[in-house]
Amino acid sequence: MVAAGKNKRNIKMKKLVVVAMAVSVAFASVAMPTEAEFAKASRDVQNALKAQIVSWQKGDMTDCELAALMLLNAGRFKDEARHYACLQAAFAAAARAGDAALAAKAYERICVEIKGFSLELGEKMIGGALAKVEAKKAAAFRGQLKKERSYQSFAADYTTKCKLDKIMLPSVSIKPSDTLAGAVGLLRLLSREHDIEPKGSGVNFMLSVPEGENPPAVPTINARNIRLGDALKLIADSVGYKFEVYGDTVLIAKKVAAKSKLKSIYLSSFSIKPPSTLADAIELMRKKSVECDGSAIGKGVNFVLEAPKDGKFPVVPRINTGAICLADALKLVVGCVGYDFKEENGIVVVFKKK
Repeated sequence: MVAAGKNKRNIKMKKLVVVAMAVSVAFASVAMPTEAEFAKASRDVQNALKAQIVSWQKGDMTDCELAALMLLNAGRFKDEARHYACLQAAFAAAARAGDAALAAKAYERICVEIKGFSLELGEKMIGGALAKVEAKKAAAFRGQLKKERSYQSFAADYTTKCKLDKIMLPSVSIKPSDTLAGAVGLLRLLSREHDIEPKGSGVNFMLSVPEGENPPAVPTINARNIRLGDALKLIADSVGYKFEVYGDTVLIAKKVAAKSKLKSIYLSSFSIKPPSTLADAIELMRKKSVECDGSAIGKGVNFVLEAPKDGKFPVVPRINTGAICLADALKLVVGCVGYDFKEENGIVVVFKKK
């Protein structure tokens, strides 16, 4: 029995090492990075997140939690190869778990953040991740993934967000000697104890602490009759952390100051015409934002474009301007096709007006 258990864990561990790499190998000559770069990047990502991966190997962390962890940490890897490897590992883990909502988040980020990625490559990535899945289950997952990509807003995270809002805690008491990790652990236990579902398992919380740092000590907190989400916000805010919902997991990470680049980046010109679509226009602005970013980091602006229900983006009219700031160029484009935009944590989200 012991040998069988070890063998099962070893097989599970190999999945993380192999799946993301195998998915990419088939089209490495087309996509960036190359096969060799991606293989090295996969190892680097695993080494950087070694402690968490060991926890996953032991069964302390689910595939969903692993996928959420990879999504949260993808931004740590600034070079294309490691960034790509981390996001693909997130997609692979979500696909193994059959979590279409989490897989859709990973897929959308790859589409937006990885240069040279296309719908054709995306189909190969999905096919590779589902290659060993039973045909019926694979077909169902594809359908769910397509639906989730079309309804990205809040649908995928509804249950978890509902629990954060509806679970009432009779009391929450944190001592000065407690760390953020201890406080999050307490909330996890309380969420299970007071779950709104009769046989609910509470809320999954995952804490990400910057490399080289320890979980911060939290101040004294005594609260009664408080919502779970409010208690989490109170604790996170007290130490400069934030939280975000990814599927069935709430990820807690340190706040990073983000300055808007929309008004600081100036384009020497901006020109687009039919049959270009809104998706083409956003991709053009993303590339120009990188080229024209004069900051030390020089990474441009991250855009997330929400897909319409029918999957067809509107065609943009002819636009031809001289020097213009990125914000004004974006307003011109989205205003012509009934869309709008907002900034969230340094990311520009473009969405259809209701």
